[in-house]
Amino acid sequence: MGRAAEGLHTRGREGGRRARSRYGSRTRVAALTSLPVLRRWIIDNHLKEIDKATSSGYSSYMDVFYFMSALIFDVLIRILIVDAMNVIMSILLVFFYIWYMVGSAFLAVIGMVEILLSLPTA
Repeated sequence: MGRAAEGLHTRGREGGRRARSRYGSRTRVAALTSLPVLRRWIIDNHLKEIDKATSSGYSSYMDVFYFMSALIFDVLIRILIVDAMNVIMSILLVFFYIWYMVGSAFLAVIGMVEILLSLPTA
């Protein structure tokens, strides 16, 4: 057999020596298999790059989507927090606009109550 064919049968050996993992030891890789540890490791080391790759202006040739069961809860919570902040800011903006235009905080509160109570019927 030639040298190239021998390389196919070494299974993890390079040049007669065992190939080293980039993580250093098996215990480190084994520790990453724990779901909370894996989630924290992905969030700390890779989530910013993943978010950058999934943005709309990253590439005109392809769209990147990801679904990781380890991250789904954290990503959904992050989306909900951003959406909740948008809701709170818009409610405050409307409240202060009504207060400024009407000149009465009581009427602004009543107006906001009417607006918020009309949302379930919309």
